[in-house]
Amino acid sequence: MFYIQNTKIRKKWEILVSIFPSLFFCLKYLPINQAIKIPILVRKPKLVQLKGSVKIDCAPIRFGMIKMGFLESRLWPDNGIIWTVMGNVVFKGKAKIGSNSSIFVRKSGTLTFGENFENTAGLKIMCCCNINFGKTVSVGWDSVFMDSGLHPLVNTETKQQKKCYGPISIGDYNWFGLQCLVMHSVNTPNRCIFAGRTVVTRGGDYQSYCVHGGTPVKVLSRNVMRDFANDVISDYTNS
Repeated sequence: MFYIQNTKIRKKWEILVSIFPSLFFCLKYLPINQAIKIPILVRKPKLVQLKGSVKIDCAPIRFGMIKMGFLESRLWPDNGIIWTVMGNVVFKGKAKIGSNSSIFVRKSGTLTFGENFENTAGLKIMCCCNINFGKTVSVGWDSVFMDSGLHPLVNTETKQQKKCYGPISIGDYNWFGLQCLVMHSVNTPNRCIFAGRTVVTRGGDYQSYCVHGGTPVKVLSRNVMRDFANDVISDYTNS
């Protein structure tokens, strides 16, 4: 398979070859007046379960405002997205989910992406009850969100089963580094940052304008936020 080096040409080519699967996807899920605008672009989709519902809860509806499975990072394979949905998915605005990603939503689940959700590769989501992302949430490579542990434990003395699931609520402007694992019943405030490979579990003392990391999770840095106005390092010579 040849690789187009010019980024602008490559992106246009990827959109062009994704038009037909994207139109099929939009016609399946959206009202006809929205679907014909092809607001959701899917690249190399593996449509394991094409059930449930998809709703775009914003205006105006624009072509390509939601992109899934596109190659955004050259460190990860260009293998699209796996879509296994029986429940409900809601987009509150623009969203980007990169290649090598997988979305799984059970019939009982509702997955909501806030406006300007962004991931460039390897996002894995398993939603059994409810996962809600606030606006402008950024998720690093190979991060996983699971609102169920799937396999409950039982108390050997009382024989009572322990609850192993619960909704996840992520605040606005949260930033998760690469390979974060977010488990069930987590609730984070706005402007929260998690360092790479952080395991985020319920009951944590998560604070705004702080970087969290380590095992167990603790505050690593305070009074900080992601600089969205200058979000790309262009000069690495000043070391």
